[in-house]
Amino acid sequence: MTRNATAQPLQSVLQRLLLLQGLGWLGVGVLSSGMALAQAPTVEEIPDPMPIQSAAPVPAVEPPAPIPTAPESFPPLALPAPATTRAPIAPAPRPAAVEYEAPSTIVFSERSTGCQSTVQSGQSVMNGPCGAPKPVAPPIAREVSTGVSAVQVGPLAVGSSGIGLATTTPSVRSYYNRTIRPPGRLGNGNVRLIFPLSIPAVISSAFGWRVHPVTGDQRLHAGTDLAAPMGTPVLAAVAGRVAIADFLGGYGLAVTLEHNKATQQTLYGHLSEIFVKPGEWVEQGTTIGRVGSTGMSTGPHLHFEFRQSTPDGWVALDAGVQLEYALAQLVNAMQTAQAKPGSKG
Repeated sequence: MTRNATAQPLQSVLQRLLLLQGLGWLGVGVLSSGMALAQAPTVEEIPDPMPIQSAAPVPAVEPPAPIPTAPESFPPLALPAPATTRAPIAPAPRPAAVEYEAPSTIVFSERSTGCQSTVQSGQSVMNGPCGAPKPVAPPIAREVSTGVSAVQVGPLAVGSSGIGLATTTPSVRSYYNRTIRPPGRLGNGNVRLIFPLSIPAVISSAFGWRVHPVTGDQRLHAGTDLAAPMGTPVLAAVAGRVAIADFLGGYGLAVTLEHNKATQQTLYGHLSEIFVKPGEWVEQGTTIGRVGSTGMSTGPHLHFEFRQSTPDGWVALDAGVQLEYALAQLVNAMQTAQAKPGSKG
């Protein structure tokens, strides 16, 4: 009893002391906090910060598109045809047939003299386009010793010694027999023309109207040109007598043969050499000259003409068909000669 009685007063005393001590600590804390509040500085008003302006939005840059690579082969594109309606197109009217109108005038040109004549349509040409042919006065040979002159008429010369064959002019003499005369070719008995060259040659200019290669004007080509190398032997297409072997205007150095009682002529122009004289008789296939380019010529070739005598004068005829046939005969003969004996075909 006594131990419990003494213990209770001690316990109560301890509780009081602890209570007082706690209150003391609490008061000190309150005072210290009050002093801290009293010493704190006054708070100044801080102005509100300026609003931050946002920058303009930057546009987004799209990444570059990848560069397409060309395919190895492009497939064909099938494009649909546009559905358009068109009115049917009427066929164009056919042009009316144009009737040929013959020229009202024709210009004739004589190649040997260069004379030109205009003839109206339907008008006949008398004595050639330039009238009757005028004989060319040959040079007169004079004899100094006697004083008697000699006169040359065509292939004949009349002088103090009598009548004889005329000699060639000095200009022609330099073109006569300058080389060895080549052999000729057998004829066909004058049944038809033979090819007037020793070798085959093409026709470079046919008979008919053409633009003259030298003068450039429109002229009638009265013969047939055969292109051949310089110096190719020229043969007599038909047997006949030499009427001219001289320089003849635009024909250059030329030879003219007369046939069938002087009613027909063959002319061989632009020669470089001659082997015949006026008045000589030559057989068909005889070599009478060589291909040249004398006169109005642009290159080596033979100008061949066939003429027929008419009441109006000499008329040039187209011998192109006869020359083509003669060329075929020459080629056939050469192939036969080159064939080996006993070969077939």
